[in-house]
Amino acid sequence: MNTLPCGIFTPSFVRRATCGAALLALAVSFPALSRGQNLYVSNSGSPNAVLEFAPGVGLTGFISGFNDPTGLAFDSSGNLYVANAGTNQILKVTSGGVVSTFASLSQGTLGGGLAVSSGGNVYASNTGLPNAILEFGPGGGFLGSTSGFNDPNGLAFDTNGNLFVANEGTNQILEVSTGGVVTQFASLSEGTLGGGLAFNSSGDLFVSNTGLPLANDAILEFGPGGGLLTTILGFDDPNGMAFNSSGNLFVANVGTNQILKVTSGGVVSPFASLSQGNLGGGVAYDAAAIPEPADATAALGLAALAAGWWRRRRQA
Repeated sequence: MNTLPCGIFTPSFVRRATCGAALLALAVSFPALSRGQNLYVSNSGSPNAVLEFAPGVGLTGFISGFNDPTGLAFDSSGNLYVANAGTNQILKVTSGGVVSTFASLSQGTLGGGLAVSSGGNVYASNTGLPNAILEFGPGGGFLGSTSGFNDPNGLAFDTNGNLFVANEGTNQILEVSTGGVVTQFASLSEGTLGGGLAFNSSGDLFVSNTGLPLANDAILEFGPGGGLLTTILGFDDPNGMAFNSSGNLFVANVGTNQILKVTSGGVVSPFASLSQGNLGGGVAYDAAAIPEPADATAALGLAALAAGWWRRRRQA
C-alpha cells in the first residue's frame, strides 16, 4: 500500500491533513495544472514527482504523491495520466490538480507506455505477463487487451487512430490498426529501442534509440511508410519524448538527467537539467499546447523545487 510521502516535497496543507494516509483512499488536491504551453516530466527516486516547466521561466511547480512515475499522457480535456510503476497503477491528475487512482493492474507490470485515443480511452503497456496493451475507458473501466508483444514500452497514436508500440523485446516498432490488427512498422538493426515514441505534425514517427557505440545514442525519424528518414545524434540513453505545437521535440535524456530540445531544424540543446532525482522517462505537453515564447533552462535542486511549488501555490 503506497502512502503519501512526508517531508519538504509534500505541501504543508497535505502533510497536515493526510500524512501517512493510504494513497488509494485519497483524492489529493494540488494547484491546478497550467493549460496551454507547459512541459511535464516524470521524476523518480527523490522527489518522486511530476515536474512542470514553463517556457521562458523554467521550473514552475511539481505534483508529488507518486511512486516511481514513468509514462505520462494528456487527454483532450487537460487531464494528465501517470504510469505509477511503484504501485502498478495509473493515476489521474485533473486539470484542477486532483490526484486519484484511475486504474490498478492485478498482474504484469506497467511498461511505462501511456497514450490516450481521440475517443478518450487510455492505453497502457503491460510487461511480464500478459505482455499486452491494455485499454481502459474514460472512467477507468477495463475494456480489453491486445496481445502479441514482447516487453512493450512507449506508445503513440497517429492522426488516423493507429497505435504504435515500442516492442523492446524484439527491437521492433509495431502498429496496431483501429481494427486491432498488429503488424511490423519498422525494425532496428542496431542499438535498442529506448521507449520513446512521438509523431510530428507531418505524420513522421520519432523513436529513441539507445545502446549505440561511441555514445552515439540517437533519435530516429521514420516516414509514414516505415522508412528511416533521419538520425539525430547527441543523446545518452534517450527515453520519453513529446512535441509541442511549434514542432520542437523534447527528449528525456536519462544518461545525463537532462531534458533536451530538438528544433524542427535538428539543432539539439539543453532545455532543463535535473540535479536531484532521476528522469522517469515520461515527457508530455498539454493537448492545448501553444508555441513557446523562449527557451527555458533550469537546474533543479531542493531549494529550486520547493520555491517552484510555492510560486504556484501563491498564484493559485
